[in-house]
Amino acid sequence: MNSTPVYLSNKPTGISPSRVNQIETCPKQYQYVSIEKLPEKKKMATYRGTFFHEVLETMFLRTAESPQERSVELALEIMREIVPVSLSAEIAEEMELDAKGVQTFLADVSKYVRTYFTMEDPTSVTSEGIEVRYDLDMGGFGLRGILDRLDRDPDGSLIIVDYKTGKVPFGKYKDSALLPAKIYAYLCEQVLGERPKTIRLLYVQFGKTLELSVTDNDIELAERRVRQAWGKIEEWYEAGFFPATKNNLCENWCSFKDICPAWHDEEDFPF
Repeated sequence: MNSTPVYLSNKPTGISPSRVNQIETCPKQYQYVSIEKLPEKKKMATYRGTFFHEVLETMFLRTAESPQERSVELALEIMREIVPVSLSAEIAEEMELDAKGVQTFLADVSKYVRTYFTMEDPTSVTSEGIEVRYDLDMGGFGLRGILDRLDRDPDGSLIIVDYKTGKVPFGKYKDSALLPAKIYAYLCEQVLGERPKTIRLLYVQFGKTLELSVTDNDIELAERRVRQAWGKIEEWYEAGFFPATKNNLCENWCSFKDICPAWHDEEDFPF
């Protein structure tokens, strides 16, 4: 193990639900992103999700007082509005998209928008918050994150809603996909004093919904995993070393292979 400190920035003051998975998957990637603040190269599949989220967020915020106006046509109009900034020439170049690639990107997002409207009726949604930020003092560190949507069902219960543009998880990947949402359920319960009853993940690429009821075990698991993740961060800071872990996402999804010790001789790339 390299005993020379490899981080340059101060220890973060907290973590987010999404970073808990990253800490467990590859500590070195977490270091690069959350500690060193190194920019990640935009990947088309990932950015499609970001772009789609912006379309839906804008639609819900714009129609907060007039939910009956939520429609496919409005969502597609918003999509066209945000293209000049959210899919600028610079962003397209970073993703290595030529003119045809940009059209394919927009066609994919348009398809996701149309599919979304077959999965739920947004005119009937009663939302407690859109892209709402929650912060919780965990005692020595913070747990903070931004929730896509927190709805109020007709029966009065809270429901966490998240849009997903990737594949529907199965097998061992299902638990990993659900963990951030379970942590958000824990976060909501601690901050609001009310436990969300349901988690609903909308996989808009395939028109599939993954839904589960939140249990005591889910809340206990969420808190345990958050505290374990923070414990690992403190351990790695004390050791001055964040280990690099190769996994099945490295080859196509990691932005840091050119500097990561897992891909090079560690003496040449100790950082």
